[in-house]
Amino acid sequence: MIATRGYTRDEAAARLAAQMPVLEKAEKSDFVVTNDSTPEHLKEEAMRLYAWLKERTKNEH
Repeated sequence: MIATRGYTRDEAAARLAAQMPVLEKAEKSDFVVTNDSTPEHLKEEAMRLYAWLKERTKNEH
């Protein structure tokens, strides 16, 4: 945030502190795509979710 958005260190820390904890977000979410690996793995995860949603939507109509 400091490098990309021009925030000060204090502004960045305040924004991070104000966020809901990751586990709490996951518990409230319908879908979780984990982004803790490579960009290629993230793309695979996103594409897998997209395919599942597309198939689910197709079957609902």
